[in-house]
Amino acid sequence: MRTAMLTGSFDPVTNGHIGIISRAVKIFDKVYAAVLVNPEKKCLLSLGERLEFLQTAIRGIDGAEASSSEGTAAELAKRLGADCFIRGIRNFADYEYESVMAGHNLENGGIDTLFFWTRGAASDISSGAVKRLLAEGKSVAAYVPRVILPRLSELCAERTKGAF
Repeated sequence: MRTAMLTGSFDPVTNGHIGIISRAVKIFDKVYAAVLVNPEKKCLLSLGERLEFLQTAIRGIDGAEASSSEGTAAELAKRLGADCFIRGIRNFADYEYESVMAGHNLENGGIDTLFFWTRGAASDISSGAVKRLLAEGKSVAAYVPRVILPRLSELCAERTKGAF
């Protein structure tokens, strides 16, 4: 069975993430979307909330499953039996950063990385940009899955005031 894993903070999950997952399940038998903890990032949503939103957003995508871990991506990949990491690339800065990470994962964990270029509006948005828009009281409807939008807006209304 060919298994891949897309990792990220998913704070929050965006349409770009969903686009990558939807494309990856056409290539792999199983795609894990894994919410990881990055101590260098200040998250708006808790790990549980991020996992809940991700699970809700991928419901109905056959072959996709959400997971979370406070450990490393390599540890989780080994535990889940993932053969390959998948990463979304929006621009050349992403490519440079992700290339370094891909080399590290290959050398230290023996896991290859497959890059997916993002499409359309997804190439202009990040979870950080979504959080800034939320903090400014602007609509993020074009950037996040509609199924999570009401709860995301409700949860973030209090948390984002003056946060960015």
